[in-house]
Amino acid sequence: MQNTGVLPPAPFREIAPVLNPAPQGKRLFVLLTFYADESYNDHTFNFGGWLADESVWSRLESQWERRLDFERRKHGKLERFHATHCNRLDGDYRGWDKASQVEHTVALLEIIKRRKNILAVCAGLDVDAMRRVYSDTPKDWKPDAYKVTVTQLMIMVASYVKKDSGHRVAIIHDWAGGYNGVIADAFTAQQDNPQWKHRELFTTIAPMKWQDRTALQAADMIAFDTFKLLDQTLHADTAKMRRSLQSLLKGQIPIKARYISELVLLKLREMRSSPSSSAGRAAVS
Repeated sequence: MQNTGVLPPAPFREIAPVLNPAPQGKRLFVLLTFYADESYNDHTFNFGGWLADESVWSRLESQWERRLDFERRKHGKLERFHATHCNRLDGDYRGWDKASQVEHTVALLEIIKRRKNILAVCAGLDVDAMRRVYSDTPKDWKPDAYKVTVTQLMIMVASYVKKDSGHRVAIIHDWAGGYNGVIADAFTAQQDNPQWKHRELFTTIAPMKWQDRTALQAADMIAFDTFKLLDQTLHADTAKMRRSLQSLLKGQIPIKARYISELVLLKLREMRSSPSSSAGRAAVS
């Protein structure tokens, strides 16, 4: 075998103890990713993913890859599932017909729906409202958006995982380029918040690329579906839930989603400005 100098992705079961030192069988991983269509990302921001333990991810990743191999034999090149490209039938999905697109998506949805202990967690906001509230940084609103949604996701996860359950949570998010540091800082700020009662629940936060974690593709799917619903709700005359999201709900897959309103953003801004507050560290309630 030719030595390329690139290490192959490690199986999830091998990296789990490194990312999360909690006892085996007592580890939960939140996979968070954010993908947004460029034609919409000036208006809506959504961050979301899936919560489950590593035994769930091991089986899901294996089945997901087998399905992608099946599609490659039929259609040729397909590096990964990418919700935006699949929706538009471009990228690696160029040349696919509608029937193949639907069959492909349904098969991947079934892999998720077979999981018994999995939870979707999503948080989104109106970018236009954020620009109004955080008007001092209008050119790049993403750092504030990441800070607010990461904090909210941590709160939502903590509300689901019982404090005395013995579980620990490591957050793995899709690679966000120059915003990886912003996400890490938001995590640290919440953990350092003296009013935060769940710091022992979380162990770490780490960025990974889709090449390293197949499960991030499932996070891409739920982030995209909830993003589309939120964007249409906020900025269109009618909001239509995508069939993939309807399928998850009909399959009784629990989905925890939170819209962070302009009123909440204003309250957070006031907390940052208050000398008595832990600036930027207050939890969204």
